[in-house]
Amino acid sequence: MQQRSLWQVLATYAVASWAVYQVALGLRDGLGLLDRLPLYALVVMLMGLPVVIATWVVQRRLRLAPNADGGIRTRLTWKRTLAGGALAFAVLAVITGIVTVARNRSTLFAQGVLDADDPVLLADFASTPDTALGGVVTEALRVDLLQSHAVRIAQPTSIVAGLRRMNRNGTEALSPALARELAEREGYKAVISGDVKRVAGASYLLTARVTSPSDSILVAFSETAKDSTQLIDAVHKLSRSMREKMGESLKAIRAAAPLTQVTTASLPALRKYTEAVRVDRETADRIRVMALLEEAVRLDTAFASAWRMLGTYRDGPPAISAITKAYELRDHLMETERYHVIALYESKVKKNRQAAEDAYRQAIDADSMD
Repeated sequence: MQQRSLWQVLATYAVASWAVYQVALGLRDGLGLLDRLPLYALVVMLMGLPVVIATWVVQRRLRLAPNADGGIRTRLTWKRTLAGGALAFAVLAVITGIVTVARNRSTLFAQGVLDADDPVLLADFASTPDTALGGVVTEALRVDLLQSHAVRIAQPTSIVAGLRRMNRNGTEALSPALARELAEREGYKAVISGDVKRVAGASYLLTARVTSPSDSILVAFSETAKDSTQLIDAVHKLSRSMREKMGESLKAIRAAAPLTQVTTASLPALRKYTEAVRVDRETADRIRVMALLEEAVRLDTAFASAWRMLGTYRDGPPAISAITKAYELRDHLMETERYHVIALYESKVKKNRQAAEDAYRQAIDADSMD
């Protein structure tokens, strides 16, 4: 480096910075370390850049004027500069290790509040002033938590059975108070509940709590969404924070592919679709599901996933029409969602089982959790 031009030194430093960033990414993803570790590594490299430039300037002057003050050479040499960089990364490694250990020891699993195989109850989220919005957020959170390898959500069949033992209707909404009573009766150790509130302007505030059956708050979270189109992203962040705090490793959270999210520009249409999925899962009320899906596609005629699901409920030509409509809209969809539409179209309309199977295999390749 002492014999190189400044541009050559800077190019070498840029390559080294890229290599450091890649190593930090690998350590973060492979060991489940801090999300911002690659960013912190780049900050260290940027902090070292002025020192590298200063070292080059000093050493170049000394090379051009060998009789200059030798004290400068001993104070700012390449050996000292590189040693300082190594020390900075050693400090970063120590801090990362301390924070990682502290984080792992603060989880509900580590504290013995929950075990990894303990199911938790997910209560229906309350929402103001739009009461229907709570159902959308609840179902989106349920989808995210179902992909967790550590956090187990109580199954609907178990919840229905427990409610019936309480002489209650098994299909009624699971309010936080009802969920806590059910948890105490059935032996669930924790309940997840929350709220969705409209705040300033078009913004929303999402809050979630993990509580004991006695309503003692174990941990709480919050996220904000700038408008209704950002709600699902806010739910993903909420789910991630919850899974991490309960005890799932960051490595497992990052490795889990997101489950299919339906594509629609209309929040009211998404509400109807969400309600249809809930009714289908809990009561299998065919007429009610079809009515909700028809309302969803009325609100958003380009709602391909709603057309696809509607096609599975209709019979005869109306079913073919709905599936074909979904297929025509496939280019607007996310990857896995698109393969589902293609598979159904090939199976039901084209009667091509092999093409349908190929599409489903592509869906699995895109999302192994599907």
